[in-house]
Amino acid sequence: MQKNKKTKPQAEENIKTSKVRNYFWIGVIFLLFVAIGAIIFFWQLMQKPVSSVAHVVEAPVVEDKKISFERFEGKHFSFHHTADYSIKSHQDVPDANQVILETAFLASSEVNSKKIAMTVENLSGRKMTDSTNYNLRKVFVDKYREEKFSVGEISGVAFTAIAIDTYEKVIFIPHENYLAEIALTGPAVTDGSMDAELEDVVRSIQWKQE
Repeated sequence: MQKNKKTKPQAEENIKTSKVRNYFWIGVIFLLFVAIGAIIFFWQLMQKPVSSVAHVVEAPVVEDKKISFERFEGKHFSFHHTADYSIKSHQDVPDANQVILETAFLASSEVNSKKIAMTVENLSGRKMTDSTNYNLRKVFVDKYREEKFSVGEISGVAFTAIAIDTYEKVIFIPHENYLAEIALTGPAVTDGSMDAELEDVVRSIQWKQE
């Protein structure tokens, strides 16, 4: 028997089919290599230690503001005060009655200005209770709270305004034949800073020799 010979069209069809299969397997092998390469790349990447750069932002250094002081030089005594105060008036000529010997008024540069008032009275032949300024506060017990005052070697009597909307405190300090009056007024505060400032002013008082 003679073998059946494939026709020419069938042979060509078989060749095309074989080529398609070859291309298919070549594509599969290529994709397999790409996948393996990607897996190896990511595996190596994961083996590397993670490093990060931390940007440290240093907080600005806030320096404590040093408080500077100036000294008021009166005729009878001096005291220091913070440099934001300026002298608004100063009178060191006794009045006609020889009772008020010296007055001074200082004000700070703040929006809510603080004020220091200083008066020196003559106590020669007089007592503190003879002072009009003293008695004005002594009488109005509903407006001023009276208490003894002492800081360092200086002692006297303090009157603090009871009003809560403003701060006012006056200290009467007898010294030999003189009566010093130091008053501080300003905005009402609750942190005690005004009391501390007035005490600091009084503590710095230095009487002058005649």
